[in-house]
Amino acid sequence: KDASELEGYCNEHHVTQHDLLRELAIHLSSQEPIAQRRRLLIEIHGNDIPAWWIDQTQQPIDTRLLSISTDETFSSVWYDLKAPKVQALVLNIRSKVYALPHFIRDFNELRVLNITSYGIYPTELHELALITSLSNLRRLRLEHVSLSPSIQSIFELKNLEKLSMIMCEIGSALDSCTVERPMLSNLIELEIESCYDLKEVPPGLCSLDRLKKLSITNCHELDALPEDLGCLSNLEILRLHSCTRLSRLPESVGKLYSLVFLDISDCLSISSLPDQIGELNALRVLKMSGCHGLEELPDSVTNLTLLEDVICDEETSYLWSYYESDLCDLKINVVEEDRIANLMKIVG
Repeated sequence: KDASELEGYCNEHHVTQHDLLRELAIHLSSQEPIAQRRRLLIEIHGNDIPAWWIDQTQQPIDTRLLSISTDETFSSVWYDLKAPKVQALVLNIRSKVYALPHFIRDFNELRVLNITSYGIYPTELHELALITSLSNLRRLRLEHVSLSPSIQSIFELKNLEKLSMIMCEIGSALDSCTVERPMLSNLIELEIESCYDLKEVPPGLCSLDRLKKLSITNCHELDALPEDLGCLSNLEILRLHSCTRLSRLPESVGKLYSLVFLDISDCLSISSLPDQIGELNALRVLKMSGCHGLEELPDSVTNLTLLEDVICDEETSYLWSYYESDLCDLKINVVEEDRIANLMKIVG
């Protein structure tokens, strides 16, 4: 007990010390001249652009991390900003409509772009086509924004490695993503979370040859996955947690020979698993608690010889108990259910 308490204290002390050092670094950075700051945080109230920005001449600023926060009355009237060394750009938004700043087209060194809306409703984004000029962009995160078909221009980013869409209003933005149209040739990770109106995943997703991590979670209107999902030959992690209307996995899932982690927990509508799931030769972890529609497992699960952990509820553990003797390394980990949370998912 003493050792664990000491370890907890040390961990807490380390975190606290890290936070203090971070705050100190930000404070010291804010004391430097604006043109020399490595981190630059700008807050705009209404359309009151800081005077130093308006008066900026040909002298560029030296910042590497740039954060621009605007309020609900900002009308997207931008002045030019020369910051050629920026590698990470954070845009915090509160207005109903927002146009990306035109000057980002000159951010040739930009690696990370985060766009987050803190308004009551998703912010309608404009000028998304500007992002196509960011040839070195590696990570793009869009949160609580309303996407339009102009998002198609993002799919032309050849060096993008991670794309996240969190609590976004998708609408028809992804309708034209077809297999015939090349997209995001170097994407490694795709994250789609809590996009309430996502009803189907575009077939074009199956052409992402280098994709290793696919996470589609808490998308309660999603009822089907592309039949060619198995074309994602390099996929290692597939998360489908809490897609409550998803009724089945496509048969081609058996072709995901590199898959080591599969999460279908709280997929309340899945009633059966395809026989082809037994072809997942690399699968090591399977999370499936809360799959209340599942009444049986296919006998092919006995072929999952590398499967080490099944994380499920007590009811599903009984289904697996019939196959324990065939899977020597299998551990069935039973987790307690939050029945109130499950009820809310059904009602929602």
